[in-house]
Amino acid sequence: MFLSVETGWKTLEFQAIKICYIEPCKPNQNAYIERFNRTLRKLTGNHLTQQLKNCA
Repeated sequence: MFLSVETGWKTLEFQAIKICYIEPCKPNQNAYIERFNRTLRKLTGNHLTQQLKNCA
């Protein structure tokens, strides 16, 4: 089942759920996701490097 973004925002508003954003350039406020992003970039970079070596 697909819900639109508008439906999602209305649901959050109805449930009185507030969305809080971190400040720009403040990765220490969200260390968990920043660590995940770094690991993902590292894994993706290694995969792409291997793909390029296999093409040569």
